[in-house]
Amino acid sequence: LPGLAVGEARATPIGSQIRVRGVITALPGELAESLLAAIHDPSDGSGIFVLVPPTASGLMRGQLVEMSGILTLRRQALTLVTTAAPLMVGSASPPLPLAVKRPAAGAWAWEAWEGRRIRVDGTLAGSPSALADGAVSLRLRLSSGEELLAAATRSVLLTLPAALQEAGRHVRLEGVIHQRGS
Repeated sequence: LPGLAVGEARATPIGSQIRVRGVITALPGELAESLLAAIHDPSDGSGIFVLVPPTASGLMRGQLVEMSGILTLRRQALTLVTTAAPLMVGSASPPLPLAVKRPAAGAWAWEAWEGRRIRVDGTLAGSPSALADGAVSLRLRLSSGEELLAAATRSVLLTLPAALQEAGRHVRLEGVIHQRGS
C-alpha cells in the first residue's frame, strides 16, 4: 500500500506509527537543524516536517519519497520522526510557493500553513538575532504592516552579502513556514 498523502498524515492522531508519501522540498540542514527536512504533497502543497535518521543520505529536492515513523508534536510543529531510511519512489516537481494570507487570530491559526513552501516580499525590520548553529532570525515587515520571522541557516548566510541583512532592505524570501507564521 502506498503511504498516506501529507494532508492525511497531518490529520492522523499524534503518536501514530504512519507511512507518508511526499516530495522533498527542504533538505536536512536547510531548516536550522541538521536532520530536519520537509516534504510536500505534490497535489495540494500541504507539508510536514520530517526528522530523518543520521544514516539518511542522497536525498535531493524533488524526490518523491515514502517515509515511515511516529507522528509527533516537536517544538510545536507536527513532525514525522522517521524510524527507517526514506524509500525513493520517483520524482516530482515541488509545488510552487504560495502567497501568504494571514489566518484568523488564535493560538493554532497558522496550523494549516505549517510546513508549506511560501514566498513573501517585505522590508527587513531591526537587526538579525543569533540562533543556534550560526543561523539568524530576521523580522520581515509585510506591506500590510504585519511581521513574520524569517530564519536563515548559516549555509544560506554565507551566500548573502551583509547588505542583504540590513534593516530597511526590501527582500523576497522563499522557504517553509513554521509554527506561528515564522
